[in-house]
Amino acid sequence: MKRKIILCVCFALCATLAMAQKPKGDNHHKERPHIEEIVDDLSQGQKRKLTSIREDSKKRIDALQLQNKAVRDSIYTLMQQDGDNSSRLFPLFEREGRIRAAISKEFYQTRLRIDEVLTKEQREKVRKVYSERHDKEHKKHPKGGKK
Repeated sequence: MKRKIILCVCFALCATLAMAQKPKGDNHHKERPHIEEIVDDLSQGQKRKLTSIREDSKKRIDALQLQNKAVRDSIYTLMQQDGDNSSRLFPLFEREGRIRAAISKEFYQTRLRIDEVLTKEQREKVRKVYSERHDKEHKKHPKGGKK
């Protein structure tokens, strides 16, 4: 009897551990590699400027994402309530759209600031690596869906 109980406990433990494992496979949501990882001929000045640009941009994007989370939480709360909440929800939808647009603009402006630091050859190398990565990711999931 003890043997059966020990076997059941071991089986349950193994099953729990197996389910707790991270999924295997290529994670296409990985962050882009930093430019310093792509371009090997950056000067110290360029590296300092790129770090500063990236840190400043991250602060602004983090603040915008925090605002967006608050708006999305409000939307979720209102959508759980009974009745017509259109008058309160629609402005929140618009606010969420403005915040998402601001995040996209920040990404683009950051790219422009980075481009000012890099030479033409360095920019081309970075764009080539990012383009290849984009093509590879979208080849796996054509038209945005998993196949």
